[in-house]
Amino acid sequence: MTTANDGSNSTTATNESERTALSYRDAGVDIDAGNALVENIKAVTKRTHRPEVMSQIGGFGALCEIPAGYTQPVLVSATDGVGP
Repeated sequence: MTTANDGSNSTTATNESERTALSYRDAGVDIDAGNALVENIKAVTKRTHRPEVMSQIGGFGALCEIPAGYTQPVLVSATDGVGP
């Protein structure tokens, strides 16, 4: 890592292999398969929807209202990952 004149950090590749960008596919991630999985589980996730849920399927998180007794709480749960 090197420090630029403005104080920010930058990385300098030292050989050809470090300059080659890695794609999701190169890393073993199949985006099309992931998208197909989401389509396949939409019906299942819809059946779990409750009045407390404040969002729909998609994105990387969900909002869920917490029952009375708390001062305006909101539960945020998330799941995200790549790879097998």
